[in-house]
Amino acid sequence: AGAVDQHQPSQLADGPRLMVKDYADTQALASRLITKFGGDASLVEVTVAGGDVFDPSSGTPTETLHAMKAVEVEFSRQELDGGSVQTGDVKLMTTDPGFTPTTAMPVRWASRDYQVVRFDRIAPNGSDLIAYEWHLRP
Repeated sequence: AGAVDQHQPSQLADGPRLMVKDYADTQALASRLITKFGGDASLVEVTVAGGDVFDPSSGTPTETLHAMKAVEVEFSRQELDGGSVQTGDVKLMTTDPGFTPTTAMPVRWASRDYQVVRFDRIAPNGSDLIAYEWHLRP
């Protein structure tokens, strides 16, 4: 039998080694594919300057567009059967817009503004954001 190397800790002595998946490569691949095969989309942030506190519509609205790349994808059978998808709804996968969006911000896609029904961060380990998935309604 061979000699045992006393300088190498055994797996039994240390317990099982947990591997934390690094999604940086997956994130880069998703971004490249969405950018290559997708188109331009924007989150539309509207702020109102001036006007009456009780009547914001009397102020001057300003749009700020937060650019991102997007690709339109099909809803899953489960989503379609669940009843939450209506005629005209769109599902997008997008790159990271660079900040945390809200459902109050419309998404501009294919020269049309859509209201956000729902969005999800795709981050399998909770921190490495791969992409966003959006359910949009005209």
